[in-house]
Amino acid sequence: MQGSGRRARPPVVFTCFQSLSEDLHMFGLGGQELVLILLIILLLFGAKKLPELAKGLGKGMKEFKKAQSEIEDEINRAVDDSPKKENGSLSDKS
Repeated sequence: MQGSGRRARPPVVFTCFQSLSEDLHMFGLGGQELVLILLIILLLFGAKKLPELAKGLGKGMKEFKKAQSEIEDEINRAVDDSPKKENGSLSDKS
């Protein structure tokens, strides 16, 4: 069986934690810390409450990103409009 050339796939949970761990590395959180945090959350809120918390967190993140993009669009529109106003006011003075 060693020479079959096929590698065993890691469990889905392992790959999920591995990718989360890599994403959270910039915050100084390793895999063990992440697992500990998730276990504490599970103990505090219980398994029945976790989907509701995740749904609320997802909605909050969606609203935050929407507000952020609206602010960026407003700033971009203001920056695009300001050269037009300056050029128009310069031509009025001539």
